Amino acid sequence: KQEKLLPRFDVREFVRQYTDREIMIEKEGYDIIPEVLAYFEKLLIPASILEQIEQLAFDGSNEIYRQIFPYWDGECDTFDVASADDVSLVPNLKSMSSMPSRFVDRYGAELGKKSIEVS
Repeated sequence: KQEKLLPRFDVREFVRQYTDREIMIEKEGYDIIPEVLAYFEKLLIPASILEQIEQLAFDGSNEIYRQIFPYWDGECDTFDVASADDVSLVPNLKSMSSMPSRFVDRYGAELGKKSIEVS
């Protein structure tokens, strides 16, 4: 049985509960909301969950992007993965899909040697 990372994050609920300053999604959602990004940067994912991950899909329609950057149109490289440094945190990873061509060119062969398919 796969574990889930809970509680499920909702940017509107986060903004409602955030007290350090007023965050206005309607005005600030056209860029990354720094406090939301900071939340995810500090989020600790247990090793037991990381060990279950076999595939990472970096598709522009993934919900996570619109939590951090609510009105993101998917047309810029804001969320492009630029490094393979953290792949070791996901020990059972078998594939990474929807990767930017720069990433595939730079890390595809190296990750292929580790039996990780990159496309």
